Formats: sequence, structure tokens, C-alpha cells
Amino acid sequence: MLRHWQLLAAGFWTALAAAILFRSFLFEAAALDRIPVRNWTVANLVCGLLAIWNVARWYQGVQARRESPVRPALRPNPDAARGYEYNPDLDFQKMDRESTDGHEPPRVVP
Repeated sequence: MLRHWQLLAAGFWTALAAAILFRSFLFEAAALDRIPVRNWTVANLVCGLLAIWNVARWYQGVQARRESPVRPALRPNPDAARGYEYNPDLDFQKMDRESTDGHEPPRVVP
């Protein structure tokens, strides 16, 4: 997997922006007249913004790979039966058990 493809894309957009900026030096006037571009300034700005966008995405990816996980990994319950995994989100009888234990179920405020 190519990790730094955003830098390659940013290089492409930068080269294209530079070619648009120096188009009068790179191409003849007859060749520029055949290219159907209405506004060269907008084309140059779009290429520049795409280059900056790709550099920013590359930087975010590098920073995301450097960061360590915030929470430690979950450890299994040693008292649970083998193959059993408790998930409190799927315990639909939890509120019934809490109400019989004397605890009030949580109230939902509308």
C-alpha cells in the first residue's frame, strides 16, 4: 500500500499550478489559444487548493499513525464462563434486576 500518495498528488497539483502560472514561457501563444480555458486564475487557484488539501491530508495521516491508543485494550472477565462475553448494551434485563434490588431505574427526561 502506498502510504504517501497524497504527497504524489500534491506534487502533481503543484506542478500543474506552476505550469499554469508560467504558461506564457512554456507554451506558444497559438497553443494557448487552442486550450478551452475561460479563466486561468481560477484554474491556478483550484490547482493550488488541491495541492494544499493533499498535503494537509498527508499530514493528518502521518499524525494519526504516530498517536498511541488513548484507552487500554479491554481485558476479558476471568470469572465469566468460557466463550461468554458480557455486553451491557445487550443486557435487556438489567433494569428489571436493578428495580428488584431496590435501586431506581434511570429516569428519562423529555
